[in-house]
Parts: sequence; C-alpha cells; structure tokens
Amino acid sequence: MHKTTLTLLIAFFCLSNSQLFAQHDFAKIEKNINVLASGLYHDLNATKDTLVLKSDSKISYIYDIYNKMKYDINRRVYASDYKVALRDLDIGKHIFVVVKDSLKIVFVVRIYGEDPTIVASSN
Repeated sequence: MHKTTLTLLIAFFCLSNSQLFAQHDFAKIEKNINVLASGLYHDLNATKDTLVLKSDSKISYIYDIYNKMKYDINRRVYASDYKVALRDLDIGKHIFVVVKDSLKIVFVVRIYGEDPTIVASSN
C-alpha cells in the first residue's frame, strides 16, 4: 500500500509540473472567424514562428499595423499562398490585414519572442 501511495504521489507531482518545463509559444494567433474570411487559411506553422497564408484566390496585398500605424510588413503578393517570417518582427501585438478580391481580412498575431517571462506577464 505504501508503494502505491508513493507511486501515485510521484506521478501527480510529475504531471502537475509538466507545464513548467514545456516550451513556450513564440507567437499566438487570434483568427478572424467571420464567414467572409473563411476563404483565407491563416495559421501559424508547427514551431509558431511563421505565419502561413493560403487562399482559394490570389492574395493581392498584406500589411501589418504594429505601433501607431507603423508598418513592419507592407508587401504586394499576387499569389495564392504566402509565408511570413515572424522572427523579424518586434515583440507585441501585430494587426495583420490581408487584401484579396477587394476584401480586407483582419486578424491579430501576438509575438512573444524567446523570453518566457513575456508570455507569463501578457496572459
């Protein structure tokens, strides 16, 4: 009985601390859930350091608004799929605007960077 209790206690301790040793996310996306935005796939890759955009029609333009209308990304695309490297952007909240077929799709990407204390303080 003593061994079973000890085993359960150790298992509980290991499972409760697994979040402390987990790798934090580099970035987090807040997707646009509007029905009109369903034609644009917008998500982060597995390592969460690249924004992946795919569309059924051509994406004409992409830009982001970071701080007081400062644009970090301001590109003409003219492609149906596009990737944006997030490691080159500043830490903070970026509002992305993707223009396709005279429709502007807006979503938010929060970049935390490599520092795990930023993730804890921003949640």
